[in-house]
Amino acid sequence: KQIAHEIKNPLTPIKLKVQYLKRAWDDGVSDFNERLQEFTKSMYSQIDTLSGIATEFSNFAKMPKAKNQPLNIDKEIQEAISLFENTEGVELYYSQEDSHKCQVYADKDQLSQVFNNLIKNAIQAIPSDRKGKIKLSVKCDKPFVNITIEDNGVGIPREIRDKLFNPNFTTKSTGVGMGLAISKRIVEDFEGELWYETVLNKGTKFHIRLPRMNSQLSKQDP
Repeated sequence: KQIAHEIKNPLTPIKLKVQYLKRAWDDGVSDFNERLQEFTKSMYSQIDTLSGIATEFSNFAKMPKAKNQPLNIDKEIQEAISLFENTEGVELYYSQEDSHKCQVYADKDQLSQVFNNLIKNAIQAIPSDRKGKIKLSVKCDKPFVNITIEDNGVGIPREIRDKLFNPNFTTKSTGVGMGLAISKRIVEDFEGELWYETVLNKGTKFHIRLPRMNSQLSKQDP
């Protein structure tokens, strides 16, 4: 179920990107070639993610083995944002403090899964009668990278807050409820933390704290 859920997870942004490109083609926009290049880059990234998961499909008991490498957190966040930035009725905002200099030691595909899942959840938390605002921020201090994904959605009801990270728990009519459980596991496997703050009818903030690469590997600050 975990593997099946993670294969489904990139399909929503892929579909949105295809619809956006088709609309641009129908409208005959002047910069279609540039949009096609951006689309192709995003699709390659998502296909690589799906391919990596599929190669481990025979082993349902664990997530694909992490292939950790130095990652620029600013680049990874911006790649995730690019998949959702054309979502109708939603505006995404991004702010960063020196994150272009900040690296973590993690698996690129798994970290992408975490960002994609949290952004997707944030979008889905916004009621249909409200203009969606998703704010992403990254702040680097010496030992940690602090990432926040904030929405202006309905908030998380008190009665389900203790269950939110439980496997197979979901409030949605579709899905197997593994997204947050897997995201939390991935972050913790990278020696990080994942938690949230929420206010009913105002929104929710998910926080990710990851060790900077030099903190994990005892290397000089990059």
